[in-house]
Parts: sequence; C-alpha cells; structure tokens
Amino acid sequence: MAITQEEFGRRVDGTIVPRFELVAEDGLTVGLIPFGAIITDVSIPAESRHPVNVVLGLSTLDDYVERNKPYFGAVVGRFAGRIGGAEFTLDGTTYRLPANDGASCLHGGTVGFGRRLWSVESIEENQLMLRYVSKDGEEGFPGELTTDLVVGVEQGEIRLEYRATCDAPTVLNLANHTYWNLAGDDSGTVEDHVLSVVADRIVPCDAERIPTGDPVPVDGTPFDLRSAARLGDRVGSKDPFIVDAGGIDHTFVLADGPRVVPELGATLVDPASGRRLEVWTTEPALQVYTGNDLDGSLRGPSGVSYERRAGVALETQHFPDSPNHPSYPSTVLRPGEVFLSKTMYRLFSSV
Repeated sequence: MAITQEEFGRRVDGTIVPRFELVAEDGLTVGLIPFGAIITDVSIPAESRHPVNVVLGLSTLDDYVERNKPYFGAVVGRFAGRIGGAEFTLDGTTYRLPANDGASCLHGGTVGFGRRLWSVESIEENQLMLRYVSKDGEEGFPGELTTDLVVGVEQGEIRLEYRATCDAPTVLNLANHTYWNLAGDDSGTVEDHVLSVVADRIVPCDAERIPTGDPVPVDGTPFDLRSAARLGDRVGSKDPFIVDAGGIDHTFVLADGPRVVPELGATLVDPASGRRLEVWTTEPALQVYTGNDLDGSLRGPSGVSYERRAGVALETQHFPDSPNHPSYPSTVLRPGEVFLSKTMYRLFSSV
C-alpha cells in the first residue's frame, strides 16, 4: 500500500488542492481530492491494456468547483438526499434550508459538503483522514458539526468510515456519490450491467422525489432486485415511479436501522468484462440512481462525454426527508453522541 500526492489545482484564493493516490498491492488505485472529499477515479488492472477507470469524474479542479452538478465522487451532506419543503422541525424549532432542487433542499443545500474544502488530518501507510467542520447555521442547519472521514484502500477494497459529533442537536445523513461503470468510464451506458440489491422494500415517493410514507414491498415491481436484473430492462419500465424519475432514483431499504457490522447491500456486475462490485455497509438504505439526468454536457478525463446512464450511483445512507418522517430511522444527532458509519466497496476482476 502506498499513498502519493501531487497538486491537482488551485482555488481562486491560491489555496493548493492536492490529489492523493492510494495504491493497493494488487494495483487497485484510488484518486481523491479534499475538495468535497471527492473520489476522482478508481482504476483496476486490466489484461492487455492500461488500467481501467471504473468511476465517472472530471478533469480539473475548476470543473469540480463549477460544473459538478451530478456530484461525481463527492461526499454529500450535511443531509444527503432531499428534505421536502426545504425545512424541518427539531425540538420544536423549525429550520429553513436553501431550496436548491425545486421546493426541496438536496444534498445539504447550495454549498453542501461536496463543495467544501476538507482538511487533511493524517496520512498513514494505508489510509488518510479528512475533516470538515460545518459551522452552526451553515445552509440553515443547527449546531456545529465535526465530521471525520477515513479512506482506506486494501487489496480489492475501498473503505469509507465516517465519524461525526456536534455541539447542539442537529440532523445528519452522509453519502458518497460515486458513479460506477465497471466497463470503464469511457465505455458508454451501464444498461447492460446487472444489479442485485438486498432489499424487500423501497421508500415510496412523489414526482418531486419526496417520500410519501412508510416503505412498501418490492414484490411484483421493477424494484425487486433481490434476484439480479439487467439495468436497461428495469429503467425502461412503465412503472409510474420509474417514469416520474426518468429511471431509478429510489431508496432501497436494507434494514430497519443502522447496523454495527457492515452487511452486503448490493452487487453490480458487468457481464462483458466479468468485473463485479459488492457494496457492504452499516447504513439502513441504499439510494440507487441510474444517471437519469446526465446529458452529454460533461466530459471525463478520457475526453468521452457522459451521456444518460453513463454510470450508476450506489449511495449508502439513511432515508431521504427523515426529519419530516418520525417513523423513519432517526437522523438526529445530539451533543455527547457519536455518529459512526462504514461502507466498503469490494471490487473483483476477471483478470
């Protein structure tokens, strides 16, 4: 395991933003920048060709600062997903948030964690730790929140561990928003990828992607991914939930609450290359998003435009809009409590 760093770009104030490269013994390589705690690339060895980058990303720091509306590779927060009406009530006080997605607050607001510069706290042989301190009132959220993220890379595995504390009651939901394409980020759509999710329920939502009530069974619907299915077959369904979202953009229920030990949540396979990704997590939900809004306006480092469904995001998290749904697993964090979350991405290659 080795970690190297180089200058990735400079912010308008002259601050240098480095790119770290974490390399495991088997050649698995992860690029990461502290701006947004963004995973810029994930390369795996490939037979008879250069390593294959299997995630979507952008070429420059300016691109990430100005054009990363899809949140490629970013840690989104303080609250991942949507909060309906851009407000919530906690302990009798109503907090109003930026409405940056119609009438909703998406991924923490106008400048969420995915567009903030995290500090680099430590660099060790096989992992590094980033920190972001979100001030009281930032984007309308109460309390100062300190979030630590440990990123580790071992043979065939990327590990993300979150730890957060606060000085006043607040709400918290963190997720990594990496888009995966196991055939390579320059290979076209993921419609031929095969996905399975260990979930027997999804969170129902309206046309604005706001939850409407308690989870509902997936039986007899295109969301039944307990047996692996080709993504292209499911996103083309006439199911109204899928038609409204333009594809899959839904919360799959993995458990009734957070787990202590990570469990398997999803498996993604590219049949053509034989590459497989397993997502293991302590989180109770998985947001599956099939890149419905990608439109070819963004290009990756390879120069290829990212068209619709160029990648699929598998976001481990809590339910969206949880502060407005008391029956959902709680996202409230109080002083003296410690938020802990762990997600592992395990990659297997046919090579």
